[in-house]
Amino acid sequence: MRGLILIAVIALMTVAGLYAQEKDITQEEQKISLELIWAKEIPEWVKDFVFLDEDGYNVFSVQCKDSEKALKNKRILMIQEGKLRVYEGDEMKMTNEISLRGGHITISKNGRNIATIDGLERDPSGKGGYTAKPATLRLYNWKGEELAQTQFSPPAGLEYILLYPLGDDQAVAVGLSGNEGLYHGLKIFVRRGKILREAFSNDETSWVVDYAENGDRVLVALENKYMVLFNGAGKEVCRYICPRAYRKGFLSPKGNYIAEITAGKYVMIFDRQGRLIAEHHVQGQGNYYAAFSPDEKCLCVTPGPWRVYFFETKTGKLLWEYVDTLSRFRSIAVAPVSNNTFLSSTLYHPTNYSLQEMADKVLVVINHIGEVMRKDIVSSVKTAEELEFYRWKSVAPPLRITPDGRFLLVRLPNRLLLYLVKNGGER
Repeated sequence: MRGLILIAVIALMTVAGLYAQEKDITQEEQKISLELIWAKEIPEWVKDFVFLDEDGYNVFSVQCKDSEKALKNKRILMIQEGKLRVYEGDEMKMTNEISLRGGHITISKNGRNIATIDGLERDPSGKGGYTAKPATLRLYNWKGEELAQTQFSPPAGLEYILLYPLGDDQAVAVGLSGNEGLYHGLKIFVRRGKILREAFSNDETSWVVDYAENGDRVLVALENKYMVLFNGAGKEVCRYICPRAYRKGFLSPKGNYIAEITAGKYVMIFDRQGRLIAEHHVQGQGNYYAAFSPDEKCLCVTPGPWRVYFFETKTGKLLWEYVDTLSRFRSIAVAPVSNNTFLSSTLYHPTNYSLQEMADKVLVVINHIGEVMRKDIVSSVKTAEELEFYRWKSVAPPLRITPDGRFLLVRLPNRLLLYLVKNGGER
């Protein structure tokens, strides 16, 4: 009898030991650590920038194949003082400078293309709009080599021009707005040899909502009624009518999914043919930020300053929801595979916006089941320049994650922070 009791005790201790070991392993697997591996000041007068790999792709886009190698080299393409400048290495030494023609300069999401417009002239009457004088639209590759150009005359009363080089060496979408916000027009130009030919044009309250990182799809709000997907050749692929009033839209990195935040606070998820996958009634006000994971399997949305929703994209299933009434969330980055979510946030106050702008900026890390794993202060507002950035450009720091989920970039007003993301017991 004693022998049986002893065997039972030993078995129980063994099971308990295995359970404790399994629990320790599980806790270890859930750990998320961030190692700051590089930090550098941003040069003055930088308008836009992108980290490039050896093939000219943005290191933080889905087309980059080896982000670790690219980030060791640290080749950064910057628009600075109207010029294209290349910085390289840990010390960011300038290695090349290219003059571009045009006051409006935009880099594509994937880093492969640059679009410019030159020849625009302001109305001498002082009304603030542009004259109808012909302007020149140019498309460049990431090396600063001109691929194609065209001329077009902006409509009378034009006040703003937005350029969307699709990054496929072929197409540029141009958004036009004026007449104190009453006019919104759209043109899509496609390269034919050295000429950019107009493939699509609409002046009836139309604008670019978003485009895929690989340039394969462009999502357009057409005539304030339809949502239309165009391919990189400027051809319509499909259209649908969202049953709710549009507020903000997002296209997944490869163009396979669409997310809309609508009036009445709904999150609508559609497939690449415009078919509704799911709709969810959510809560919040005046906050329209979202991000797909690089593998497009997950979608994170913050439709209200203090609320975060996380969805499985293919099914539209809500996986978790997080609420922090003291936080105002802004930028989002979702890691593939692990589905860890990174959020930048600041203090939320419903009426005192100055408190939000001056508060510490926090990086929040949430795991795949909605548990907060860590919170880190990444920026404190100490100068007038920093306050200006958080007041007018981004209330909290923009975030980007590499397609393998291993590196996270945090952009501060005048500084770049690059983190190595480690999951579990990874060393």
